[in-house]
Amino acid sequence: MTGSKAAGEAFAGHLRAIERWEPTVRALVGWDVAAARRRAESAGRGPLAGWAIGVKDILDLAGEPTRCGVDFLPPDSKASSARIVAQLAELGAYALAKTVTTCFAYLDPGPTRNPWNPAHTPGGSSMGSAAAVATGMVRAAIGTQTVGSVCRPASFCGVVGFKPSYGAVSTAGCFALVPTFDTIGFFTRTVEDMDSLWCAVRPPGAPAAARAERPPVVGIVEDLLCGPFDAQMASALRRARDRLGERGIPTEAVTLPTELAAVYDNNRTIFEVEAARAHAALWARHRDAYPPKLRAVLESAAGGDSRKRYAAACAARADAQERFAALFGGVDVVLAPAAPGAAPRDLTITGDPRANLLFTHVRAPVVSLPARLGGDGLPLGLQCAAPAGSDAAVLAAANAIQDALGFDAAPLARDRAIRGGERCD
Repeated sequence: MTGSKAAGEAFAGHLRAIERWEPTVRALVGWDVAAARRRAESAGRGPLAGWAIGVKDILDLAGEPTRCGVDFLPPDSKASSARIVAQLAELGAYALAKTVTTCFAYLDPGPTRNPWNPAHTPGGSSMGSAAAVATGMVRAAIGTQTVGSVCRPASFCGVVGFKPSYGAVSTAGCFALVPTFDTIGFFTRTVEDMDSLWCAVRPPGAPAAARAERPPVVGIVEDLLCGPFDAQMASALRRARDRLGERGIPTEAVTLPTELAAVYDNNRTIFEVEAARAHAALWARHRDAYPPKLRAVLESAAGGDSRKRYAAACAARADAQERFAALFGGVDVVLAPAAPGAAPRDLTITGDPRANLLFTHVRAPVVSLPARLGGDGLPLGLQCAAPAGSDAAVLAAANAIQDALGFDAAPLARDRAIRGGERCD
């Protein structure tokens, strides 16, 4: 089969998936099959040739408006694409569609539903990207993570999510929320696909992920200092530890130093101050149109001596990075739950991101992996992390962990999910 024929058949498969899933899952924004076909037909050669990509709608895509999940931004089409979108096009991939984001990539939900059960949230803020990959609408999708917006929806939707080290991928052309946390990330169905994607887009000189010469030593973190995990998620982590041992992958219990608990308050301080700066102009003009959760953050940022609090929080972040890096004297990566549990049955929320906050705060690369299905038939994900700059090592370890976990997305119960959508619409 020629490359062009294979790409054409893949495109047709994505269209079939969209026809089947989009009415229920609602992962796409401004879906235009003619525009998608033009981008597919004009795609060039390269290591990602024929890959259909979903683009989170806080990133620019040439010829499309960037809506950010709100209705008060100018509807003007962008003249050029975000740097990562353009880079993927240079590598042979093409943007199939924009994907739904929560409002300005915060906690106010968008319309997307969880493909495993549409009565449940798909997570946020990269909700459309995760759901589009889970249902086969696209082969990969771009998301962003400022707290947990890649790893949490990946866990809830049963796909692989990768948040690289902070700064490893350019955010040019991406609407800012908290610039010193905002990180471009990706969704795929497998770690193998994520390896291929990262090998193509990684920064110059950064190593590609590869199978390690020895099994990674995996540190098991049962307590992220952010509250308990539910029984199903705790069981998934124990099962993972046992499966790793059966595969000859050594594990060690890792206890986080209690000093790292301060990251949760410090993160909030940095978040509020930088979000207020990023949104100052829009906030002045459209304050009443902001959704309630983000509005509360921006209103909170107006009180107190933010300059001193911000400086102290940034200094504490540097200390937290050092404390986190010190955990890796005897382990290569750490493994922890990617969310407190399965996706909540509540479409007014996107789930609790606190399980992801620590790794984002210390700017670590982290991979969220589907681990197993819970008793309610919803996926449970685990996240694998290492110090900043260890992107290749994290992906290599994630490959080994994925093999040990043996998660199979085939029983996604697609027909049941569609019927469930009919009941809860």
